[in-house]
Amino acid sequence: MKWVLTILMLGAYAGLLAGPGPGDSGLVIRKVAIAEYRTGYLYSNGGFYSFEQGKFIRYNFGGRKITDVCSGFNLLLALDDRGYVWTSQLGLTSVVRIETDTTGAAFDKNTAIFGYANGHTSIRSDKSLWYWGDDTFHLFHSTGAVKLRPVRISPVGMKIKKVVMGWFRIVALTEDGEVWEWLRGKGVRPVKKVLPGKATDIFNSQWDYAGCVIMGYPYIWGTAFGFWGGNAEALEPLPLKNLWKMTAPVKVIAASYNTIHYIDSEGRLFGIGDNVMGEVGNGIELVNQHHYTARYNWTFNKNEDLTGAPPVQIGKGIRWKALYADNFLAFYKYAVDENDNLYFWGRDKALASGRGYLNLEEASYPNALDVLEPTRVDPLSAVFQPYHFQLSSLQIAADPIVMGSTMELKGEVVPAMLVRSTLRAANGIDTLSYDIESYEWTVVRGGVCRIVSPHSAHTVIEGLKPGNYVFNLKTTDSNKGTQSKDVRVSVRAK
Repeated sequence: MKWVLTILMLGAYAGLLAGPGPGDSGLVIRKVAIAEYRTGYLYSNGGFYSFEQGKFIRYNFGGRKITDVCSGFNLLLALDDRGYVWTSQLGLTSVVRIETDTTGAAFDKNTAIFGYANGHTSIRSDKSLWYWGDDTFHLFHSTGAVKLRPVRISPVGMKIKKVVMGWFRIVALTEDGEVWEWLRGKGVRPVKKVLPGKATDIFNSQWDYAGCVIMGYPYIWGTAFGFWGGNAEALEPLPLKNLWKMTAPVKVIAASYNTIHYIDSEGRLFGIGDNVMGEVGNGIELVNQHHYTARYNWTFNKNEDLTGAPPVQIGKGIRWKALYADNFLAFYKYAVDENDNLYFWGRDKALASGRGYLNLEEASYPNALDVLEPTRVDPLSAVFQPYHFQLSSLQIAADPIVMGSTMELKGEVVPAMLVRSTLRAANGIDTLSYDIESYEWTVVRGGVCRIVSPHSAHTVIEGLKPGNYVFNLKTTDSNKGTQSKDVRVSVRAK
């Protein structure tokens, strides 16, 4: 089948891409499209924005307003007010519209769009489900890697309400509360899940699990039980209310590559899963810590830093209303509070957070900008600024030979940080780093002595006796990452 597209190049029919202007003030977020290297923001004016080539731009889709957005493998997809689907690819300043479906008819009247990698789905006005792209789920070809024009995959009479996509399955919720799955490599005939009641929402992960909400509480199935805090796989939908110690029903729920988050009816936000890059949002992560061998870089293995059940509450004191996530190589999330403020947490790579920060060494240190808890951001007012990454260092100043019973030790520690790469920082921020939160001096070897200030960078040692000593300084930063260094000292009598 031929892939038929209309390409609207920069400066041509679609018009020039423009950055935020005076008319863009006072806007609120309607939806966030999350991809590995980029993020798109749908605002209340129907405009779709993203960082591209060092600028925060608004795409011009032939003058049409955008009603829905999603993402793919470094793709951002947008749905206009006539029901046409458009795409924007990383590094390009062009937008692309899908003109026709597999029958040759106009591919309009779409009402919602969903994405995973290079496979995409949409719901059309008759509530049917359509599928296109490179056949990521191998529904038509055993190898994928083909270009499909949009083709209907839902049976006649099935009315789709919502879709979520992951590596193992496409999950769809129907208007009558049924849940159906199109399993990877199993063709276009969906499988109906046997549920204890009507579902009102669904969620789906990159790993082998998916779930739904019934009577306000989540049920889950799959083999990757560590992500939901279980101890065994669930072949059939398993209730999570007791395991998660839930006291209020779910209002919004979403799974991403490594985590599950939900907002309950009281506006509280909870997270659970594999917290390697701060994705849970509880203020810590696995990378950037001393015991992790691939420092500042994740190994992409699963189950390395599981938080376990129950989920932890994050963003305490804030009442939340919306949550945005994606399954394909997207290790961060966004949420919106009841005042329409936008928050970000997780891995901030390639301007993903909307703060305008770019780590020029992110190929080697992709986790240098991780955000460990929900942090307010405002992409519309962000200023682009590139930084160079510098590794942490720890040095100890001390006389190697001490005459007498007293000496001084001075620790000089620099946390890992990003330093502006330009003469002046356009955003006024010269450096970005974690803070050193604690110091700990100990005696590793030697006689009895007194460390006067064991929790300061500089300390005096008293009561030394002739002989050889080894002292150690351990520092801990605000990410619980540590540095440690020994110093050897020879003490001689006066």
